[in-house]
Amino acid sequence: MHITYLNYYYDAELTSVDELLRKYHSSVEWCRAIRRAGAERVSVVQRFRMPSIEHVDGVEYHFVRDDLPPKLRPWHFPTLAHRSVTSLVPTLVHLNGSMLSFKRLREILNDGTATVWQHHGGGPPNFPKRLV
Repeated sequence: MHITYLNYYYDAELTSVDELLRKYHSSVEWCRAIRRAGAERVSVVQRFRMPSIEHVDGVEYHFVRDDLPPKLRPWHFPTLAHRSVTSLVPTLVHLNGSMLSFKRLREILNDGTATVWQHHGGGPPNFPKRLV
């Protein structure tokens, strides 16, 4: 099984991949735990200010640079991050982020790809539900 963890947000003040991994240590530990639990492959796609591919403790990190701000707005669609996810051909995608972006991602994933959407901040957005 190949699990890909997708995260859209990053702290604009961070200047290096090492800083980002230290700041988001809970996500790093989560991905390590998935790998230790037996997932054949664990990858992370993370939007960031600089592109890079890193391997840390058996987890592949794909840092994707785009022209969008660190905190996405509902009208922003992280196309480059989504392309990176689909190129990895995961079995399951764990998404941390916007419901609208989740819907857009589902449209381009293979039909057999399972998804988990994690949302940290309250209920669904207040715009028309039919968009979602």
